Amino acid sequence: AVSGHHIKYMSWTFDFRMDSVSGPQLYDIRFKDKRIIYELSLQEAISFYTGYSPYFRVANFVYGGWTMGRRSLELVAGVDCPETAKFFDTLHFVDTNEPEVVRNAVCVFEMDSGIPLRRHFEANGKRFRFYEGVTSHVLVIRTIATLRGYDNVFDFVFYQNGVVEVKSTPTGYIKTENGQTSLDDQYGEDIESKLLGNLHNYIFHYKIDLDVYGTSNYFEKISISKDDKLNKWHQPQRENLMVFRREQLKLELDAAIKNIDFEKPTFYNVHSNEKNKFGVRRGYLVIPISAVKQILPKEYRYTKMAPWSNYPLAVTLSKDTELKSSSVYNQNSPTSPIVDFEKFIGDNNGITDKDLVAWVSIGCIQIPSSEDVPNAATPTNTARFFLRPFNYFDADPSINSTDAVFIKPSTDKSGSSPPVVASRVDRSKDVCVPRKYDINLTRTYE
Repeated sequence: AVSGHHIKYMSWTFDFRMDSVSGPQLYDIRFKDKRIIYELSLQEAISFYTGYSPYFRVANFVYGGWTMGRRSLELVAGVDCPETAKFFDTLHFVDTNEPEVVRNAVCVFEMDSGIPLRRHFEANGKRFRFYEGVTSHVLVIRTIATLRGYDNVFDFVFYQNGVVEVKSTPTGYIKTENGQTSLDDQYGEDIESKLLGNLHNYIFHYKIDLDVYGTSNYFEKISISKDDKLNKWHQPQRENLMVFRREQLKLELDAAIKNIDFEKPTFYNVHSNEKNKFGVRRGYLVIPISAVKQILPKEYRYTKMAPWSNYPLAVTLSKDTELKSSSVYNQNSPTSPIVDFEKFIGDNNGITDKDLVAWVSIGCIQIPSSEDVPNAATPTNTARFFLRPFNYFDADPSINSTDAVFIKPSTDKSGSSPPVVASRVDRSKDVCVPRKYDINLTRTYE
């Protein structure tokens, strides 16, 4: 259901707007009318290039300075979004003498994600016992910002089980320079005769103001490691077992994560002291699947335009003076940024039993190749992070989804009758009934 910029989909509700500088912003995200996220918004995007020529040595772009939200232009139905999508206009008052409407700049649509939300086929030896599965229908809100030659697809995806996925995907025309034989082969690949596709990165920064059962929240990291223990059931043999350990991070400097170490898998949990019915604290994991950080030195003059890019993840105290991590002016003030994210962390506030904000940096590094002509394609370029319930619910909230299908053998012992297909549909209400399935499951497998 849509009312203005208010969206209701299954158990989800939220409002959205387009910031002329930073882009899409979602507010008051609720699941079954319980707020989970106060604000989920794109804050900034950067692309730093390298090359032999003088231009590419300083071609470092902070796209808020190019009014990224204003560059989210009209979407094409059937290509950018499904033809069945709902489209929204946006309004801006930037670089014009009067407000300007951009038609169809945002779309909202439902789609089948192409993989079951969950499923299980139960067989006891050769005998079929039952099948259960849930179609993963999701809601997507999308906008695409065109920034000079590049287009960036921004998606927010809502799943039936309380998961939120955020994606950023660059595509469009790559930047090139005239090839200089043997002088520039470390800066990119030749994509045409005497034409170099320059190495560059893309880093996107997001704000996540989580309210997990209220605004009194905590931040912990859950580290996975190995433990060498004596096997008391088979002494004197010893076993290496995986274990996890929780560590409460109490100060902002402790919660400024500078490196994602694959040798030490870690989960990051924003949680409440409220507990589910099993006595476990309710939380939401912040999972930066495509976490990146700035390669250039922290003190380098261009890095200072986007100090947040040094941190794949940071958690800070929510403050009215720290609403945005960047500024429209940061591009033009590289050595002294107008909004300096380092100061968000540097005051080292306590983050225990407080209203917390998570800041996530995701992105990709691109070495253009001949296949990026005429355009850089979207596969492999998508950067994403997830917000996943972690003991937040007492069970998977999609358990009563009408997308669920349950198949069991018939009671006919001869095996001649077809399997029985059932679904969790309350027939007393007006609901969408799953389509009939042409099932040909047999009771035994040879």
